[in-house]
Amino acid sequence: MFRDGAFKVLGIDPGANQNEINKAYQNLMKLVHPDKGGSEYFAQKLNAARDRLLKR
Repeated sequence: MFRDGAFKVLGIDPGANQNEINKAYQNLMKLVHPDKGGSEYFAQKLNAARDRLLKR
């Protein structure tokens, strides 16, 4: 995943700081987590986007 795509997945502007990235990730993960009836596919996309932006 490219950085631009990661920002789009998380719904944040390019250049967002670490705190903004984590907050967007947490808010979206609450909606799509498989344990909450969400989609494993979307959870994986969120994980990949967060990891890309935070270089994990």
